[in-house]
Amino acid sequence: MSTINEFPWQEDILRNLQGGASASVADLTATLEAGDEDAVGHDVAHLADIGLLDRAGDEVHLTHEGEVAASRLP
Repeated sequence: MSTINEFPWQEDILRNLQGGASASVADLTATLEAGDEDAVGHDVAHLADIGLLDRAGDEVHLTHEGEVAASRLP
């Protein structure tokens, strides 16, 4: 059985924002070389919905819970 990762960029987003960094979805898309801003935006929205990211205008940054989650990534 195969599975589809609905949020393929979430771990990379957490890693890139770790340590208090903030970025726009466009910046994250470029940094991750994702090529699809909508896909990265989908993952950003999901991370915000579950409380790991906060939005401030076009910029996003990790919440405390997001920092904790990022610190647990391999």
